[in-house]
Amino acid sequence: SASVVSAGRVLRGSSRELLERVGHVDTLEDGDFGANAVDWLGVPMVVAGETIGAVVVQSYDPAIYFADSDPSMLSIVAEALAAAFHRRRARAALERTVTERTTQYEQSNQALQETVQKLERAMSQLVQAEKLASLGSMVAGISHELNTPVGIVLTVATAMEERFERLTAQMSDGKLTRKGLDE
Repeated sequence: SASVVSAGRVLRGSSRELLERVGHVDTLEDGDFGANAVDWLGVPMVVAGETIGAVVVQSYDPAIYFADSDPSMLSIVAEALAAAFHRRRARAALERTVTERTTQYEQSNQALQETVQKLERAMSQLVQAEKLASLGSMVAGISHELNTPVGIVLTVATAMEERFERLTAQMSDGKLTRKGLDE
């Protein structure tokens, strides 16, 4: 069988002939593999130029030998089996591809959802930061509007206090003049 697969061609003969041809004369009388076939026929299973196996039939009855047309009939069976195995391989490869792509899609979809959630959190934080900045700006504006008149009043009060202290000091010392009172 290995010779059929490696050579990629039909082999026919008795077990003895075929074993001698491939150099395995030491196994001719080996009982571990069973009786030797009186007629043996092996046809390669070929798909797209690649030998993927072999179909082998054997006869152990000396009265039954394969006809000359049997290799071509067995080739039809080998072609059908090879096509079936090829379809099975292609289907398995397609299923693997679909499974891998589905897994990749699910992983990328999950990553996309996580990214969307992160963006939503970031957007929420930006909105919150904008609110706080707007509030800070409003507080600064109100503070400015309050501090300006308060500062002016404080400046006037300080100036008045200094003048009242001078007036009081002039009154105490008896140095208050009409001009000083007017001022």
